[in-house]
Amino acid sequence: MTDRLHEGALCQDLSWREWVSILDLGRRVVVDGQSWLETSCAHEECTAVFLSGCVGLRPIPEDVYDGREIVLRAAPAIIDLSHADDPSAGHGAEHGAGHWIVELASVHFYTRDRLQKAFETSPRFASNFVRLLNSQSRFAIRALSRSDSGLRRLSSSLLSRLEEGATSSQKLVVTQSQLAIETGLSRQWVNRLLRQLERQGIVEMGRGHVLLHAPAALRHAAGQANGRSL
Repeated sequence: MTDRLHEGALCQDLSWREWVSILDLGRRVVVDGQSWLETSCAHEECTAVFLSGCVGLRPIPEDVYDGREIVLRAAPAIIDLSHADDPSAGHGAEHGAGHWIVELASVHFYTRDRLQKAFETSPRFASNFVRLLNSQSRFAIRALSRSDSGLRRLSSSLLSRLEEGATSSQKLVVTQSQLAIETGLSRQWVNRLLRQLERQGIVEMGRGHVLLHAPAALRHAAGQANGRSL
């Protein structure tokens, strides 16, 4: 029963039998400390659910330690291991991989089919899953803006592609993988920041491009992010 309490948000309002059935759909792995998460997942496993330990994202484009701060996330946590990218990006989709670094942790890996079965087993689990993802996303954006000025660098990269003097909407031909390489952020962080800007009506994501609707608003967002990082 203590395990159930530790697992917190994911098992909230679930019967013990229901929770055990969901866990049995995943493949349990105990991951050693300071290891790359992707080396522990098997073919087609796209989701990692952490029940203990912690995991962090290192915002660099290569699997090399350079002393930068890791943004940690404690269990329970859900990590997306899928790296689907625009077809036009070629092998650039690989740039999203290898950034999740793990402390000693208990992890359950799910394929898309097994995760879907877990949702069918328990609508309550599906609701808890989505609520935890939303919470993680808000935390990730705040932590990234405070510690690494990710929004400022992404904004600068986008604004550098604008035609000189442009003040209205403009289509910027660039992939998320290219933005990740230029900014030193992982593709996952770039995607989250772009989605944040999209919700604010500043940009609109497309296949192989970003439609920049409000250059002035993007400059303002970049200035705010810079102010928070000082």
